[in-house]
Amino acid sequence: MKMSRPDANLAKLCYIYRAMKRSIRRRNVAYPVLILMFLLAAGTGGVAAQTAHPQPELLLVFGSDTEALNEAESEARRLLYAAVEARFNAQRRYRLSRTLTDLPPEQFVAEEDGKAETAGSSGSAILFLRVTPRLDGSIRVDADVYHGGGFRASFEDDLPTGDERFPEVDRIANELTDTVAALYPGFGRVRFTNTGYPANYVLRIDGLTIGSNINEIDLPVGSYEIEIRRRDDRFSHPIGRRTIRLGDDDFYEIVFSLDRTPPVVPGYMRLTDPTDRWRAIFTLRGSGLIPLNGIQDFTPTESWSATATALFAGIPFRAAVMGVEAGHVRLKGTVDTDDTDADPTGALDATLSVEMTPILGTLGLTVGPVSGVDFVVRGGGGVVLYRINEKVEFENTTVYDYQENRIDPAFSGTVEFGFGLGGNTRLSLQTAVLGVVSDGDIYSWLQLGIGVGGRF
Repeated sequence: MKMSRPDANLAKLCYIYRAMKRSIRRRNVAYPVLILMFLLAAGTGGVAAQTAHPQPELLLVFGSDTEALNEAESEARRLLYAAVEARFNAQRRYRLSRTLTDLPPEQFVAEEDGKAETAGSSGSAILFLRVTPRLDGSIRVDADVYHGGGFRASFEDDLPTGDERFPEVDRIANELTDTVAALYPGFGRVRFTNTGYPANYVLRIDGLTIGSNINEIDLPVGSYEIEIRRRDDRFSHPIGRRTIRLGDDDFYEIVFSLDRTPPVVPGYMRLTDPTDRWRAIFTLRGSGLIPLNGIQDFTPTESWSATATALFAGIPFRAAVMGVEAGHVRLKGTVDTDDTDADPTGALDATLSVEMTPILGTLGLTVGPVSGVDFVVRGGGGVVLYRINEKVEFENTTVYDYQENRIDPAFSGTVEFGFGLGGNTRLSLQTAVLGVVSDGDIYSWLQLGIGVGGRF
């Protein structure tokens, strides 16, 4: 084994002091933390939980057994079913759906447990209505109401099959609407009046799009944020927003005025398809690194990074993007020791190895996709966990071997273009700056990368 010269220790100590001031430090890659952060972002990010619809759902389940009915009885049954559905439609307070079945109510609930759970958990209800012929020529009407996990009301009535059936159908329909309404604490009505140009408009309640050109709607008692948006050439523009509180049998009228000329929309926005805007992007990116600041004396022999990014659009406002990214950065190379103060012998070989795990939150703006291409510019901040390994050799003998683990603040800035490749596949080109603040000094790299992932 070769022996170090006596002056090697002095040169080593001088070099170590200066090299530590210039170095970037890093802790071992925390893969469990990376995976946890990515899963949390995917599960709780900008694909926010959808707002519950303000109106309850009502499923009408009509009996379909017609074998035992003659022509007059079948006609009376059709009239009853049509009148009941029309009466609920006219109230504008439920989201109606209808199905036919020959199953009894208890069996239908047992077999269609998905509908039963919906009715019990979201304030919705199921109305069962069926008829049975009688010997005197009339028909028996049976009705059952299912709500909140159980049957809440049942009744039986007679319906004649002659001309006198018309007032009886109205009476039965009124009783059924009253029975279902009694399941809820009450409803109030909201009217929308446009005093300006008769253009199309969209109604949004509590952030959920309800429909277009709605004149009146009934809502359960409570507070609501009402928004009116004008709809022109596939684009909607906010006209006004108001918060109201409805009590039982309240009537509220919202008056607004639409201009003849819609608001100006930038040209690039007119190229976009509003129905094709993405909600979330997941990307795996590989990048090469170019040193920028704080490591001028470092000559890399290996420099690359791999990054996983989850971005969510529309948070906290339209055209905004929020997300999280984490990855692995690998730097390895030599440190220049030609400075005679640091290496008076000129015979030291110094190497620096850095492995980093940056975990960053990111916020920015997005445009598109325009003809399948989207553009995102964003900035981020967080922490970097890293380990640095510094080694000094003299004539092939290791005279210094130092390791350190640290956590320091980190920041980033990214510009990227995404290209749709059919379906949800997305190819992206990114230019990013990654920086670390360590002991008051800033060290940064330029990242040039290509990513592949999905756009949803």
